[in-house]
Amino acid sequence: MYQKLNNHSSDTTNWTAERLCEKLREFLQGKRYNIVVDDIWEKKTWETINCALPDSNCGSKVMVTTRNSGAVSIKTSDVYKLKPLCPKKSKELFYKRTSSRSGDDELVDKIIGKCDGVPLAIIAIASLLADRLLEDWQKVYDSLIFGHEEDNIRTILLYSYYDLPSYLKSCLLYLSMYPEDCFIEKSTLIWRWIAEGFIQLQNEGHRSLFEVGERYFNELLNRSMIQPANEERFGFITGCHVHDIVLDLIRDLSHKENFVTVLDEKKFLPSESIDRKHGLERKVRRMSVGNGTVPNDTTIRMPEAVRSLHTRGCRIEVPKLSSFQSCRVLSLCDVYYVGDLKYLGKLLHLRYLQIGGVGINGDCELPKEIGNLKSLQTLIIDDICSMEKLPPTVCELTQLMCLDAYDCSLVRADRLGGLVCLEQLKLEIHKKECDDFVVELGKLTRLRVLRIYFRDRTNEASEKALMQSLNNLQEIRELTVLWDNHGRDVTLWESWEPPQQLWKLHTNRGLPPHLMDPSSRFLHLLSLRITVDGGGDMPPLLVPELQDLHIKVNNSYHHQGFIVRDNGFENLRVCRMETKLKFLQGAMPRLEFLGLRVRPGRDSIPDLEEMNLATLLSLKEVNITVDCGGSFRGEVEEAEAVLRRAVEDHPNPPTLRISRLCEWLMLSDDKMKPEKVVHALVKVRECRRDTWGHVCDDVNMRLYRWLEEITCDIDCEGCRLSELEEIEAKLRSDAGFHPKRPKLVMNRVNQDKMLGDDDGVLQ
Repeated sequence: MYQKLNNHSSDTTNWTAERLCEKLREFLQGKRYNIVVDDIWEKKTWETINCALPDSNCGSKVMVTTRNSGAVSIKTSDVYKLKPLCPKKSKELFYKRTSSRSGDDELVDKIIGKCDGVPLAIIAIASLLADRLLEDWQKVYDSLIFGHEEDNIRTILLYSYYDLPSYLKSCLLYLSMYPEDCFIEKSTLIWRWIAEGFIQLQNEGHRSLFEVGERYFNELLNRSMIQPANEERFGFITGCHVHDIVLDLIRDLSHKENFVTVLDEKKFLPSESIDRKHGLERKVRRMSVGNGTVPNDTTIRMPEAVRSLHTRGCRIEVPKLSSFQSCRVLSLCDVYYVGDLKYLGKLLHLRYLQIGGVGINGDCELPKEIGNLKSLQTLIIDDICSMEKLPPTVCELTQLMCLDAYDCSLVRADRLGGLVCLEQLKLEIHKKECDDFVVELGKLTRLRVLRIYFRDRTNEASEKALMQSLNNLQEIRELTVLWDNHGRDVTLWESWEPPQQLWKLHTNRGLPPHLMDPSSRFLHLLSLRITVDGGGDMPPLLVPELQDLHIKVNNSYHHQGFIVRDNGFENLRVCRMETKLKFLQGAMPRLEFLGLRVRPGRDSIPDLEEMNLATLLSLKEVNITVDCGGSFRGEVEEAEAVLRRAVEDHPNPPTLRISRLCEWLMLSDDKMKPEKVVHALVKVRECRRDTWGHVCDDVNMRLYRWLEEITCDIDCEGCRLSELEEIEAKLRSDAGFHPKRPKLVMNRVNQDKMLGDDDGVLQ
């Protein structure tokens, strides 16, 4: 529907609500539709939406969810009111949080009775009591002054808020700037807390600011003021959500205390508070602008004393950056216009800087004046920004603790070692700065998070220096090292000594031998992403605490899959594979989440039927990605049916989610070619490393079901020997997996025009 509406205008974001309703009504007229309108707050909002929904007597349905029954005028009797938890279930939830079943049952019943069967209220008050002595529970109950039943939830949450230590109150109120249902990344949030001055090191021993921030975050989780969020279902808490009711509460408190000024939702800051010419009508300390609800022609005039500005997803024109003289936190993401970045060098109090989006005056390079920000602690360049290089003056920011610019390279890597306060580093490394970088890296001994991507081929000397530097980084918890020319060098990691704190490793080059050696175990490794070759038995990983495993297979397009036996994965909870698996009895006994990629036509139906998902008794969720590229529709549909039957036959059927990849590359029957003999030309420099495994468009053996012989002339001009051998290996693999096993003849041409090992890079 969005695409069809979009045809009426090149930019629907400029439409008024009236025009959008008009176009929506026009689109729906005479059609049968099912529409869900989620979380209506105000009657006026519902009336506006309702006007756009024509009743054409076609059997259409509209479902509306709301916590304010007065906001929606229902003309029919189809109203479902969510039932509260019964007393028995309420008590079970209460005791699950308090981990205690002793005490005064009568008092517990009274406490639960005031929660009205609302899970959020039960969890909130249970979290409040969990760490208190049983004799203090009565005092807490007496301190709660309950009103009408509909006010009980807010009363409990208010008491929970006022029971927080002062340092947690500021951290919680800060969350009022985020939109509803927003995923809030933990690390970014903690860096912002640090920049705002909320994190204090008093009586914290040898902990760093970030480690104290993690403790604050966990305290809010334990008190149920925020809800944990596991990004990409990896099984680890990488962020949080704020419940709608809690968000309403902290936004009200924040507004009353003038803690954060939110300009993205009218119910928290009336529209008349925005003066398009004269700025805001009250003094602003922290401002959040975004999510597309601010009028497009709004120009915000910043007060001199604003300490924080956060913008995202809004078409507003931010004034000159020189006006933010007192700013400590500046996050400019996806805004219409920012202006000349050279003024950044004048913001001497700035501690946190985040830049992303395309509206930065057409110039997405940091100015050399960035080196003037001697107080800067965090610098984040979002991947949606087209910035490619960081100026050498970045290395003058000696207070920098977080440099997150994964898609950027550093112009002068030989000065990186001066950033001795760095705890988090994400960079892209090119050949010309590689040698300096791998040496300087070893000086950053405080690093906890390291993510680097080598864009070009690395030599043996630089790889050896890299391992020596990594051995100096004994505080590392999360390590990601990726190469553009990922290979199978098993000796690469031999000299590496993994730190004891390491819990996450991601690499696409070789398999660290420590994972196979029982005398050297990763005691704290909880997540691993590796790239391996071959098939047969799954390599046993001697990591007792391993809970999350993601294996990406080289040449996975023709990989025969793994057999998983009952050894080496006793505690695994999450498993993601880009190949098929066969589970034997007793394999992965605690596995809860399984993610697989299947390739219809290459992964035969008998192979899919023999996966034995029924042996995974703890399985709760299965995500299947069906790679449709180069497969026929019938093959895709048959594979999906087999997978559904396998899940349905499970003793405790898990949730199944099937998604299609490269569906536009699915073949129709009329594309099947009956030729038995084919002659093709392969230009190595033009080959595409596709996810569906074709060496190039001219040699798509999948289209030739009757193929018996193929001759390939391989043009070697402009390629290296290693690249040529890789292409030939792919051709042999394609032919070997073809149903007819065709005869393959490969002729090298233009060999005299090949490059040396140090010349050129295959694109």
